[in-house]
Amino acid sequence: MTKKIAIFPDGYRKNKDATVSERALKHVNHLASIHKENPEIVCALLFLIQRNDVDSFKPSSLDMIYHKALYEARDSGVKIIPVCVEWIDNKCHFLKVVRMET
Repeated sequence: MTKKIAIFPDGYRKNKDATVSERALKHVNHLASIHKENPEIVCALLFLIQRNDVDSFKPSSLDMIYHKALYEARDSGVKIIPVCVEWIDNKCHFLKVVRMET
């Protein structure tokens, strides 16, 4: 049986030295900055995975800028929570929390 891994971000970029999503990178860095300045504040990044067949989550190795920033944020105390959900009759149903690949 093959294990399925959710990967983020995924997308096109003109420059290989750029991040796929500047907005996603900004969010990760902002949460890390908040937590660093105020360690008593719990900061979390929630990834909603809209599939029911995923076993784990990892940042894309095609975007090493985001990849590095996400692991640095996690290591500094930002919670990374990948959650699988399913939509039924226009309602979102929680399925499970999956682990983040290291």
